[in-house]
Amino acid sequence: MRVLLCIGMALIVWSVQVAAEAGVTYRTVAMTGDPVPGVEGATFRDFSHPPVISDAGVAFNGRTSGPSTTGVWADLGQGLDLAMIHGETGPGLPGTISSRTEDVIINDAGQIAARPLITGYGFGVVVRNPDGTFTVPALSNTPAPGVEPSEFHIPGFPDLADNGQVAFEASCTGPYIGGVWATGYANGDALQMIAYEGMGAPGTGAQFKYFLHGPFVGGGTTVFQAVLSDSRHSIWQYDAVGGLQPIVVEGDAAPNGETYGSFDNPRVNERGHVALRSGWNGIIKTTDAGTEVVAWSNDVAPGTDGGEFSRSHKPVLNNHDQVAFSAYLSAYTAPTPYKLYGIWSEGLIDELHLVARQGSPAPGTNDAFGDKMDNTAISDAGYTAFMANLENARYTYGLWAETAPGVLELIALEGAEFEVAPGDVRIISDVQFAATYGSIVDAYAHEHAFNGRGEMVFSLKFTDNTTGVFTATVPEPGTLMMLVGGGLVLLSCWCRRWRRRNSH
Repeated sequence: MRVLLCIGMALIVWSVQVAAEAGVTYRTVAMTGDPVPGVEGATFRDFSHPPVISDAGVAFNGRTSGPSTTGVWADLGQGLDLAMIHGETGPGLPGTISSRTEDVIINDAGQIAARPLITGYGFGVVVRNPDGTFTVPALSNTPAPGVEPSEFHIPGFPDLADNGQVAFEASCTGPYIGGVWATGYANGDALQMIAYEGMGAPGTGAQFKYFLHGPFVGGGTTVFQAVLSDSRHSIWQYDAVGGLQPIVVEGDAAPNGETYGSFDNPRVNERGHVALRSGWNGIIKTTDAGTEVVAWSNDVAPGTDGGEFSRSHKPVLNNHDQVAFSAYLSAYTAPTPYKLYGIWSEGLIDELHLVARQGSPAPGTNDAFGDKMDNTAISDAGYTAFMANLENARYTYGLWAETAPGVLELIALEGAEFEVAPGDVRIISDVQFAATYGSIVDAYAHEHAFNGRGEMVFSLKFTDNTTGVFTATVPEPGTLMMLVGGGLVLLSCWCRRWRRRNSH
């Protein structure tokens, strides 16, 4: 029987090893030196902004050599193709795209949104459709609906929902005013004003003073942050049923009895639900059941042996209302002094748990995680990915993903080898994932770092000064359990055979 148990355990270990070997797989989307689709004789020079991904495919900004230009390319499942480029005069464009195609987002329908300069107008909110046509919801120096006779001065960068809705903030002239606009609520895809400076903020006794960070759109809901005329910070939502209403207002009571402070960038998913940070104090989210507190200062932080949250950073949210975020522990309660930083997530097990912590081993290295852990993203399957530096080699950064509860896998590491093609191995000098730059554009990019198939997108720079765009596919959470289960089934069958043999 002892031999049988050893065999059974060996089967289970084998199944786990098979799962590990069938783990993360990589694909090279584009590399320096590759031919450029749509530009005869050109090759890619570099990719300087975070790429984005959706169920439809990958989109990224690139610069070319011979001839030199900038543009956006996308792989929507049928190979790499040109989406928009400097000098573009595609169907639906009122003028020529002259520049500023650097930052883009892509939805599950394959639409790509950007904010380029359009000759004869200025900035434009532009959506490129999968059939090659363009939709232009807003242009500088054209009428701004809802605040006539004002005209758009500088439309902000747009967010793009899977249903094609677009939302953006803009400043206007004649008279000068700022506001939030969105499509998809009235008269088909017509642009509609949602809120503007000086407008009454319903239920608050105040007016909108100015707008911050966003807006975000998803699930038929537009979400934005505003400062009110009495200086309170607030988060708002607009939808076709409830109209404009506050989600949270500074000074109101939180569900745990604490008081809301100011707020940071909200995140909205395709269910119209929101996650956000209240001051440095806590992380909250909305669900079908209402507003919930995910974590708050002085709450015990899971996985830390009694350590308490001190300061939390901006959360990310998937379409199953699962949140991930980075946070500091209180120096007075942290079990290990000076090891205060970590990543927590509700993904995979639908319960808040520790993903990684400063000082814990960094898989794929002989080092530990350092004091910089951020650029967090969470997939619909619940995978949490993040960037971090190393404890001893503190200027070395890498990208990791949680592939099972408490199991991390290294995706890319500065100074490490990376195979860009069979037999073509290069040394990584820089990793970019989920918005490295910290702007509002990057807030959108956090939501487009994963797609529904478990693919994550990132870009790498190598020591030979080449760059590339890559995807890594994380296996479904059930894969490991299926293989382990297979080992258990084999063990069970072996047990039955053993019993039958020994019963005669």
